[in-house]
Formats: sequence, structure tokens, C-alpha cells
Amino acid sequence: MARSTPNWTAFTEVITTLNAINDNEEIHATVKIRVIGYIEGLLNFETVLTAQVYLQIFSCSMLLSKYLQTEQIDLLTVHGMLGQLVDSMQKKRDDFQVCPDSAAEFVQRAYGQPARLSKTDVGLVVEASSNKTTETPQMYGG
Repeated sequence: MARSTPNWTAFTEVITTLNAINDNEEIHATVKIRVIGYIEGLLNFETVLTAQVYLQIFSCSMLLSKYLQTEQIDLLTVHGMLGQLVDSMQKKRDDFQVCPDSAAEFVQRAYGQPARLSKTDVGLVVEASSNKTTETPQMYGG
């Protein structure tokens, strides 16, 4: 099955915006510390993998969802669309490796280094660490 190319534009914009806040010298140190935590949380492999799984699910169910919100609903059409949704979801399940691969690729690009996948008892994990060091702002005053 062909590899899916998810649209990560909104997710990337959030990360870019958080980085801009972090780089702004006028932002208070406590805000920067929170921003760094948000960035690390969003770039966590499990978070990215969850987003990828939801992207795959929503890409399959979007047509049915939109149809069910219309005024003129034909039950036979809904039945047919449900059958197509089940088939589509089964194909996604059979090709699930696309999700962790895509998530690992995103994390790899975000950190600018290869992500290393290893299978463990808990599932797939990515051991990726940031190449750039983040300075923790000093708190002065009293």
C-alpha cells in the first residue's frame, strides 16, 4: 500500500510559534520554561503517533461524518458508506506500520537527527534527543 503523506502543517505551525515565543528575549523566563515543556510534550513520539493514528481514522470517516450532518439522509446510502468505512479501516489496520513510520519520520525531522525505532514489550518507541541545547533562563531578583 502506498505510504500516506499526512498534512502536518498545523502541527508544524504550532511548534514554530512556540519556538518563536521561546526565542523572544522580551518573554518572561517562566513563560519560556512552560513553552519548552509544551514543545517537548508535542514532539514526544507517543504524542506524534497518536496524532498520526487520529489523522488516519479521520481521513477514513470524514465523508460519512459530513454526510450524516446533511438534512437529506438516505439510510441505504449510509449503510453503503459504513461498509466502505469498515473496509477502509481494515486496510489501515493491515498497513498500520505507516503510522509509526510517519511519526518517527516527523520526530526525526523535528529533532534533525535519525530516529531509532526499537520494539519493546510496550510497543514502538523512539529514542530521539534534541541536538540543540536549550538554555534554562536564569531567575533573578527577589
